[in-house]
Amino acid sequence: MGSDRVMVVEDDRNLREFLIEELEAAGYLVTSAADAESAADLLASQAPDLVLSDVRLPGADGFSLLAIVQKLDPRPAVVLITAFGTVSQAVEALKAGADDFVTKPLDIDHLMLSLS
Repeated sequence: MGSDRVMVVEDDRNLREFLIEELEAAGYLVTSAADAESAADLLASQAPDLVLSDVRLPGADGFSLLAIVQKLDPRPAVVLITAFGTVSQAVEALKAGADDFVTKPLDIDHLMLSLS
């Protein structure tokens, strides 16, 4: 995907901070939000190349955020992450326009490969 600017949307503060730290160490410019509504607000002023979002978020979920991102021009890539992934949910995510679907616990090396 070759993204330089990544938006991390994750309600688990520890995981969000871990992802920010790992992504910044890999050279990405990172913004973050704890929920889809905050992320949607940030998308108005930020122009990420990639949105990395948890599926289960308080309020609107990652699929709702994906629908918002789909309307952007240019459209950032979207990688959805979840601890409760199933094959059918992965298929649903890809059909809805996600570029990748990654399950928790995250393998950071695998995640970095999917971002490059």
